[in-house]
Amino acid sequence: MLAAMLTVPTPDPLTPDVAYCEEIRTQCGDGPVIVMKLMRFQPNGGQERFQEYGRITHPLLEKARGDILYLGTGGPVLAGEREWDLVALVRFPHIDRFLDMVTDPLFQSEGRKLRADSLERVQWMVTFPV
Repeated sequence: MLAAMLTVPTPDPLTPDVAYCEEIRTQCGDGPVIVMKLMRFQPNGGQERFQEYGRITHPLLEKARGDILYLGTGGPVLAGEREWDLVALVRFPHIDRFLDMVTDPLFQSEGRKLRADSLERVQWMVTFPV
């Protein structure tokens, strides 16, 4: 199945820009979306801090009915310049569920800080059937 991919521009390079997500809501339609994340950890402890981020945000993911479809290590880069430590594909039943998660007060207060402490860089994309 073909999917359109949107890179989410954001002033905070580690967290989705909720205003932009609101703008693309109509493009996503009424069905599921898949969020793809490519992550590079901070050196010296970023991966460990990311595990704490996971413990805090996992209940939010469940509440948003998000399903982790794939979670794996970054492999050799076949095209492009950057290497990634972790790759994740997460399915949400609707873009609104994703927005519920990233606007949750716990995500905004604790989740954002832990992401900043653990990640050097990230690429977030939302994909949806076309």
